[in-house]
Amino acid sequence: MLDSSFVAWCYYLLGAAGLFVFWWRLTRDIAMTKLQRSLRAAAAALLVCPFSIGDGYADMAPAILMVAMETVFEGADSFFRGGPTLLGSVALAIVAALLWDEYLVRRNRQDMVQAQLDHDRDELLAQSE
Repeated sequence: MLDSSFVAWCYYLLGAAGLFVFWWRLTRDIAMTKLQRSLRAAAAALLVCPFSIGDGYADMAPAILMVAMETVFEGADSFFRGGPTLLGSVALAIVAALLWDEYLVRRNRQDMVQAQLDHDRDELLAQSE
């Protein structure tokens, strides 16, 4: 039989996917691709980062919900239980997005250089015939 936390995570991830699709469409008009990818990566990390529900429990919950609930109900000091994990995952996602963007830029440059070399080679072959 399905575990209740598994079913809850399935429903949550379905809702998070809907929120992410909305965020994707909201950020599609941003011309700066680095900013666009960073915002999308941060949103994905905020939505799917898990965190333990408490000491001695094996179940996990979305970190954004845990941080929000603990901050509201237990005070601002409780932010430091799940907040660093959440902020760390967001920072890691942004760094990964920036590295991915740099990789794509370098690959695009290499493709352009290779296309120019192929074009020059074809011209030299055509001239030699």
